[in-house]
Amino acid sequence: MKIVINTPAGPVGRVVTDHLLQAKEEVVIISRHPEQVTDFVTRGARLVEGSIDDPLVLDRALGGADTLYWTNPATLRPDYDDWSARTAQTAAEAVKRNEVKRVVVISSWGAQHGPGAGPVGVLLAVETAFKAAAPHVTIVRPANYMEDFVSIPTAWNQIGTIAARGTIFGPFDPTKKIPIVAVRDVGEKVTEVLRDTRWSGFRITGVHGPEDLDLSSVARIIGEGIGRPVKYVQVPLDQVKQGMLDAGIPGSFVEYIMDMYTEQAAGRADPAEPRSAETTTRTSLLEFSREVIKPAVETASMALFSQATNASSFSLEISRRFDVPPERVFDAWLTKSSGEWLSPAGAHCEMTALEPRVGGRYQMRVTSPDGRTIDISGAYREIARPQRLVLTWTDHYNTLETIMTLTFRPDGAGTMMTVRQDGFPEAGIRDRYSTGWTSAGGSFDKLAACLAKGAVS
Repeated sequence: MKIVINTPAGPVGRVVTDHLLQAKEEVVIISRHPEQVTDFVTRGARLVEGSIDDPLVLDRALGGADTLYWTNPATLRPDYDDWSARTAQTAAEAVKRNEVKRVVVISSWGAQHGPGAGPVGVLLAVETAFKAAAPHVTIVRPANYMEDFVSIPTAWNQIGTIAARGTIFGPFDPTKKIPIVAVRDVGEKVTEVLRDTRWSGFRITGVHGPEDLDLSSVARIIGEGIGRPVKYVQVPLDQVKQGMLDAGIPGSFVEYIMDMYTEQAAGRADPAEPRSAETTTRTSLLEFSREVIKPAVETASMALFSQATNASSFSLEISRRFDVPPERVFDAWLTKSSGEWLSPAGAHCEMTALEPRVGGRYQMRVTSPDGRTIDISGAYREIARPQRLVLTWTDHYNTLETIMTLTFRPDGAGTMMTVRQDGFPEAGIRDRYSTGWTSAGGSFDKLAACLAKGAVS
């Protein structure tokens, strides 16, 4: 079966092309940028170089084809509605000329409402054009993409805000439930439809993810996935608009997007397709958060830290000798029993999670002498046993993130440990941390005692 993909470098198109090539299907891809799809060509896809709004290019691709996969690519062009409808009509005419029997169109939830909803509004015209062009047409209307929070340029892409403030801002009621789906699940569903020759006629199907979620729950689940609290805050539409303008998005496109958000906020763009076993997919937001959002937030946090460090920050550096070899001091930082000594004098610490690998995370809870509870978490950036250990240290009570660089060198029969902690916003907080590490009965005294009695190894 010969299948033509019009957007092989797009979010869904890339997943679909990959799956089809894995299944040994005959795949033709259209692209104006061959450098973006060299991996697919190497694996056997036939490239037709050119634009999807060019009838000659479409004829070269569709000659002898059984099925067309079509997505209108998102662009920042000011005539997007007219261009999208015109390009879809051009492609539909090429489908007729080349007698392509099947078309699968990626549309969107809410497309049934038609014009007036920004980039979603034009999709009804796209659907209609292909409905009249081929005997067998499936319209796929996915829900909000989970990738909107990470890699797709939308107002939901707030990785920097999550990293800096633990907050997602949006114009929608926090109690309103919406379907959210991972792009990979949409790609899998579309691949199934493309390869299945048993269906016939015209049909519309949704792809809704595993469950509908209100935005407060979305924030909570993302927070669970990345290991730090996240909240959702509803803001006025004009504030969302200003945020996009401040981000450098062209004004004409911002107005266009605001049309869509206005319709969605008013409930005039809800999905028409009911949730069913067929429209429900497997990737949960928690799983996606752990696999995709968490690394993105960590990268953004590191960038924020670097900016803050380069601008103005305070550091501490402490050295302490222990009467045991470097391996034992090093390992003491990577065991759950570290909770016995990490807290300052008079405080108690419990290590609640520990993944001692590069990229792994740790979490602990410190109870101070006055009863306050302080959550500490971080990630391991470098583990070079027994010489060097680098980790982030996030103090959620003080809204503080620092980077700790620890070195361990032999000193006679013992070890000289040097701890450098960078990124304190003010000298007072730095000094309190220094006291916590070094005071009588403090963290390093506790560590020395644990090492002496063999409580850590």
